[in-house]
Amino acid sequence: MEKILSLFLVIMTSLSLSLNGTSSELDSFTLRKEVLAKKDSIEVLNKIVRERLKAGEGLLDKKKGCQKKHLIKTINKQLIGGFAVPFPQCRKDRSYPWVSGFKGAFESHIQKGKGSSKEYITTQEKKNSVYKKVKSSESRAISLVLGTLLNVKGLVIGSDKFGHFFSQGHEYYVLGGTKELPKVLEYGHCLETKVLGLSTSGVYSYGDLAANIMGMLFWERVAGEYFTCADDNWTLNPKKEFNWNNYVSPSWDEGINNSFYYSKSINEKVKTEIMKLQDKTNTFLTPPISKSYCEEMVNFFMHDKAFGKKQGLTVAKHAISAVCLNIYAQISEEKSMGLLNSEISLKKWARPWIFLKGESNMDEARSTIMMKGLGDHSSFNDSKLDPFWHDLN
Repeated sequence: MEKILSLFLVIMTSLSLSLNGTSSELDSFTLRKEVLAKKDSIEVLNKIVRERLKAGEGLLDKKKGCQKKHLIKTINKQLIGGFAVPFPQCRKDRSYPWVSGFKGAFESHIQKGKGSSKEYITTQEKKNSVYKKVKSSESRAISLVLGTLLNVKGLVIGSDKFGHFFSQGHEYYVLGGTKELPKVLEYGHCLETKVLGLSTSGVYSYGDLAANIMGMLFWERVAGEYFTCADDNWTLNPKKEFNWNNYVSPSWDEGINNSFYYSKSINEKVKTEIMKLQDKTNTFLTPPISKSYCEEMVNFFMHDKAFGKKQGLTVAKHAISAVCLNIYAQISEEKSMGLLNSEISLKKWARPWIFLKGESNMDEARSTIMMKGLGDHSSFNDSKLDPFWHDLN
């Protein structure tokens, strides 16, 4: 029975990737210079979301008044659409949603370069990427398709992050959002170890988790901020236009917030290609590229009004790689000693040497795993990840 279920999951994942054109994994390194040479896409992306929110406003059933559920469902169709896929792996009971949005409406719009978004996107083939040596037997998802890239706020962002933002963000919202944060974070971790990550592609994407959590905040703000109730009807709030600046941070850029590869083989192949590229272009590309980004992305979560300092740090530990967390810890420690702007060498791909206070053993183990991988792709066992990705509060 387990073998049949496993085969079903592989077939469904492959089918959804191939039919829907949904991006699988990203290479945020090879064409980084080309992507960042293009115009910042944030305004055109803002325009597309605002247009879809306006379209949703026109489809609201006035007879239903200010029913929050009706508003969310209507806007959902504009930004996600598609269908939910019955993957039961992370669905503990009926309060948990099915995994949704394998072809999110907004992501699909960007992925295909529709309309004004076409001039902003950069596409890439596997044969010219850091994944070129990864075999299909090691990662079927990587062999199928690589994501479309855009310059957003001077960051290299994959179109898949917008799918995560709206689709998985909505799932987080359904689970209870900020009021049920531990439950939400555990669900996101499950998605990345199973159907959307390690058990299918072999990649655990912190960038995906960062987009998920910010998407949750968007859905919490739809009713009450982006739409307000007046005369028993929902209307767009002219004083609160949607803006990606409120959600996108360096944590979405996988060249900065580097992903974890379960397979030691994939890990070494990707690292080797990045180092070759780094030497060839004479450009520093070893994640996280710049130490300042590590501090910026942690502060981004901690300064959001929805989280505050304490919850923001909890979210950061969930959505930011151990590599950047450790650099952030070193920067914080040096600032507490009055040492500002000291040099942190990022020139070698090596295990970070500083760990979060009070959690040195756990973070040393997490960092070691991130830099080396755990084992062979064919013997994936998520129990080996414990306690490294659990109990991070």
